This record gives sequence, structure tokens and C-alpha cells, in this order.
Amino acid sequence: MNKQITKINTTGLDLETLKPISEPKRYHDKKKKGFYIEAIGAELSFIYEYKFGKKPRAVLLGNYPSISLAKALERWEVAFKKVTDGKDIWLYEKESVASNSRATLPNSIPNKKIRILEENEIVRFWHRLDSINEISAITRLGLKLLLITGCSKDEIFNATWKDINLEYGVWVAFDSAGDEREIQLSNLAVETFIEIQDFEHHTAYSNNKIKQALIDSQNKVINLSKKSLDRAIDNEGYKKLGIDEFTLTDLQLTFKFLLNKHGSIEKIGTLITELLKLRKN
Repeated sequence: MNKQITKINTTGLDLETLKPISEPKRYHDKKKKGFYIEAIGAELSFIYEYKFGKKPRAVLLGNYPSISLAKALERWEVAFKKVTDGKDIWLYEKESVASNSRATLPNSIPNKKIRILEENEIVRFWHRLDSINEISAITRLGLKLLLITGCSKDEIFNATWKDINLEYGVWVAFDSAGDEREIQLSNLAVETFIEIQDFEHHTAYSNNKIKQALIDSQNKVINLSKKSLDRAIDNEGYKKLGIDEFTLTDLQLTFKFLLNKHGSIEKIGTLITELLKLRKN
């Protein structure tokens, strides 16, 4: 997907004038090297982009309105100084200028229109997943986790139970490159992880082969092939859910949109829980 790029001066900038945008667009600051604002739909993200050893890097500084432009520029200044001093902040969690930032934006977005699921679509997605016999219980729960945590497919398939603290609602997630970030879990996300845990426990208890497979998997949370989540919605699988076509990335972006709108992860879990109670179908 091509992104329009515009040079701007962020001094005194009114962010409300930058949205809504029908197509993804980047606003690069003329004077602040590497700082840009990315507009996707009605959401704005502050990003610092730089090169380290000829390798391109991008660090999410925060999303508007969760943080202000002034705060984002403060984070950019801290990050810029560290990179100038020879530190590759993208590689190290302790050097990150914004907690929970890395990997929240997909590195690449498919060449199709971005889809943010509407509230009625979220309800249908959630309820009708449970009614499709061709989709395994673990696949259903994995798809739900994408929506309610904003994790990537790689993060969910790399997850082991030792990475997740259900008591404190924290998940240390790893992407395909082995980079880690901390994901805060809503009560709904914790309940979903517990459901996965209970399902695997009872299934393994009644089947020695499955029990051994779980042991051999090094305690992975999702014991499926990496294409299983895609297959559940590919080839018109989404039609069985009664909603328009969407991708796994769209589930992540829907989470991000809700986070920008409601301001906290717990509010997202509460919102979806209330929607499911009110609109059972």
C-alpha cells in the first residue's frame, strides 16, 4: 500500500487537521530528523525512523490522543540523542523510549483496504466463531486473542506459558526476530488464556498422544500450524461469520483503533464484554 508523504512543521500544528484520511499518509517534520506522523483512517501514530548499520529502524513513540504531540516530540528528542550517541534503541527494551511500543505497528500491511471492524461485526465475529464446527477451539481462541491483545500472529505462535503471568495480567511477547515487548492483558484476555489452558489440560488428560505433544512443544500456548489462523478466515471463511472480508492484520488494527479511542486496554475488554452481553445473536 503506497503511503503519501508530506513535509510539515510540527510547531503549533493542530493534529485534528490531519484526520480523517482515506488513504495512509505520512507527515515528516522538516527539521526534526526521523520524526513523522502516520495517519491511517482516523488514527494518528508518532514514529521515529532511523538507520543503524545501514539497517532501517522504526520505533513507535505513541498514539494520539493517548499522548500529545508535545510528549511525542519529547520522546523523539530522547531517542534521537541516544541514536546519535551510537545506541540502537530498537534492539533493547530498556532503551525503548515508549513502553509497549515495539511491534504494535505491523512492519507491512497487505495491499488491500484497511478494515476496522465495527461493533456489530465484533459481536458477530466473537459469537459465530463458536458456532463453526470446522474451526478448532484453539483456533477460535487464537483469533480472539489477536483482537483483544493486538498481538501479531508470530507473537501468538511463539508464546509459551512461562512468558505469561495471568495473575498480574502481563505477557512478554516475542516476534519472529526474537525481539520482545510487554503486552498488558485485560480481564477478558486473561480469561481467554485460562480457557486455552483449561482446554489443553482436559484434552491432554484424556489423550496420551496429545499430552506428549504438549510436552514436546516446549509448553507453547498455541499448538497449531502457523497457517491455521489464516485458513480459518481465508477462502470465504469470513462469510460464515456474517461479516465482510478481513485479515488477521485487520484484527490487530481494530485493537489499536479501540485503544486510541478508549485510552486503556482494560476498557477495550470491558467494551467487548458488554457488547457481547447486549447483542447476542
